[in-house]
Amino acid sequence: MNLYVLDACALLAVLAKEKGADNLLNTMKQMPVTINDILTDDILKEAGRLKSKYKLSLADSIAIAETIVKKGSLVTADHHEIEPIETAEKINVTWFR
Repeated sequence: MNLYVLDACALLAVLAKEKGADNLLNTMKQMPVTINDILTDDILKEAGRLKSKYKLSLADSIAIAETIVKKGSLVTADHHEIEPIETAEKINVTWFR
């Protein structure tokens, strides 16, 4: 099963029913959704490394760290902030806008 990690931008877009988020919401309805509220040491260490290397919010650094540690795909629409990291860190990103 594929793992998708929603960053704050994606989650807020879904909750606010923003343009472009309807496809994301429809896809989410067809998949099992798990809310992860536990941050492991590996995720926290990776988030700290990312936060110190890039100008990221704490929430984005945690979402990207979880994507890296769990080998998933980050779901976002935040091109400006994420595209440089996508290339540099070789993370999988699913763009919804």
